[in-house]
Amino acid sequence: MYAGIVKADYLKYFCGREEAYAIRIDKLHVFKEYVNPWTQQGFYPPQSYRYFREKDQGLYEELCRLV
Repeated sequence: MYAGIVKADYLKYFCGREEAYAIRIDKLHVFKEYVNPWTQQGFYPPQSYRYFREKDQGLYEELCRLV
């Protein structure tokens, strides 16, 4: 498993904390061409996250079709 951070930096960042959260990526889709999001009208970086529940299954499937 790859975390995208070296262990020393991870330990320093989370030093003194009782909890830490991560996002696990099961499937990664790499686009053939780079798209600069800042050139796209209406682009805003994500500011939060959301847990998907069973009732959100349709939304999850739709998001999967988009990538």
